[in-house]
Amino acid sequence: MKQMKNLFFAVFFLSMTTIAFSQDVIVQKNGEKMEVKVTELADSYVKFYHFEDPDKVEISMNRSLIREIKFEYGRKETEVSPGLDESYYVDDNRNNILLNFSAIPSSTLMLSYERGIDPNSSFGGAIKIHGPGTANYDKSGFGIEGNYKVKMGSVFKKDQYRPNHLLQGFYVRPTVGFTSAKIEGESIYGDFDDYEYSYLYGGFNLGKQWVFNNKLSLDIFAGLMFYGGDYTVTENSCETCDYTNDIQDGNLAGYNNTAFNYGLQLGYTF
Repeated sequence: MKQMKNLFFAVFFLSMTTIAFSQDVIVQKNGEKMEVKVTELADSYVKFYHFEDPDKVEISMNRSLIREIKFEYGRKETEVSPGLDESYYVDDNRNNILLNFSAIPSSTLMLSYERGIDPNSSFGGAIKIHGPGTANYDKSGFGIEGNYKVKMGSVFKKDQYRPNHLLQGFYVRPTVGFTSAKIEGESIYGDFDDYEYSYLYGGFNLGKQWVFNNKLSLDIFAGLMFYGGDYTVTENSCETCDYTNDIQDGNLAGYNNTAFNYGLQLGYTF
């Protein structure tokens, strides 16, 4: 009976010792491990005190610095950067159709499409119809474009309830495209009976896009493109006009195989 009693006290003492010395472990992104006692786990920070601290002084740490939290009862909390957590964007529209208003003065109708992939990137494309617009010369043709957008900077701001819309933010956008057009009569290029050209282009632009009420978007961008192709003049009535490699097609304006890329687009997300 005495042995049973001693065994009971031994088991009880061992259990209390295990409970007394149980601890949580914070694994930081730099690899450092800390034995702590977590007192609060908020959306953007965690509060704790070091396990061996007799005064139990609380420390607050941003959760973006933490890779994992291992609680003493077995649970693991793997950290994900708030801006990259897909659950924030469940209700955000990922598709966007845009009209480039800055292309209209150069007699081009340009429609773009964008599809959000994740909080940091999206892909898209555009079609150009040469002819519609406010220019006072005859122009016809088409163009196509493809691009890939990469966000720059943090999508989650300090003290912000949630990140910005999935499609919103500053970005860099590599772009490639093709244009084929025909111009007749007097234009900004000179006085032609027939001027036909086609070219490939590629480069990048920088911009920012805003999304309002998960419906309307505003996109402003500018960049640099390089192009090359074929340019054919049937007859030039303006002998002094310099037309070689000169382009002004929607979101492109350039000379001698280098073009400025620009745009102001309004869109609808769905």
